[in-house]
Amino acid sequence: MKKLFACVFFVAISIATVYAAEFYEDYEVYEPAEIAVTVNGVNLHFPDQAPAVVDERVLVPVRAVFERLGFGVMWSESSQAIVLSRQNDTVLIIVGDAEFVTNGEGFELDVPAQIIGERVVLPVRAVLESVGYIVEWDEPSRTVQIFTPIPPEPPPLPGPPEALPIPGHRLTYYEIGAWITNYHERGGINNFESEVVRLTNIERENADLPPLEPCYELMLSARFKAQSMHDLGYFSHTSPIYGAFQNISFEVFNIPVQSIGENLANGHRTPEAVVHGWMNSEGHRNNILNERYTRIGIGFFEYFWAQKFLG
Repeated sequence: MKKLFACVFFVAISIATVYAAEFYEDYEVYEPAEIAVTVNGVNLHFPDQAPAVVDERVLVPVRAVFERLGFGVMWSESSQAIVLSRQNDTVLIIVGDAEFVTNGEGFELDVPAQIIGERVVLPVRAVLESVGYIVEWDEPSRTVQIFTPIPPEPPPLPGPPEALPIPGHRLTYYEIGAWITNYHERGGINNFESEVVRLTNIERENADLPPLEPCYELMLSARFKAQSMHDLGYFSHTSPIYGAFQNISFEVFNIPVQSIGENLANGHRTPEAVVHGWMNSEGHRNNILNERYTRIGIGFFEYFWAQKFLG
């Protein structure tokens, strides 16, 4: 290993893109006629030096394989070293040495890299596996099979935080602020709520009435009402904590109580279903088509629905 690391600095100042023409006679070399190399199922072409077998190990020309995989390949004639580099990976291989270095870590080769037919060849499995590739040998077809590593699935993006539970007592100013912050962290007005506003205004348009304007404070109040019914286990215009339905709007969200109305529903799975249900109920329909109302708030939480109106 000392020899290996001593060469690193020398290699850095003597890199050249020339090929060596030296042959190592210490190994028994033969070249079966049909050894193939594939990358993700596609055959590699070796125009001047085919893969060879040394000491029962298949040696493959370095440049042809690694350039196909997108590595830069640099050869130093003086130090008989080859450097492979791509993005965060750097590999140093010295001809005749049974060790190589990937990203500063040493690895062993079954057979040292060597020069055959003016090309540096080596057993590619160890080198490729050191940078994350998968290498297999298919004996029936005598093929070295190289597979690009499958990148790991990215971690899922964090979802919205859990809803802040509504306690069974009147909220303090701090608790109201925390609940409103949580409302925004969870995305604010959701798609179901926006769609109910749209469908409600279609019904008003069909009745020659002006559309209702979404009101931020009323949207907060409606969501709070829907969630409180879920969290506190009731379904009623009368809150077990705040009493009459208008009190939530007034006490919690400081909405002046003038002309105000409320529709509730539970269990409807879609905005279309809940609006259809309200329109088929006289009292709910009267709220939707009340000409005195100018603003609207919709709350949806776990299939509890609240629709609030303000004139």
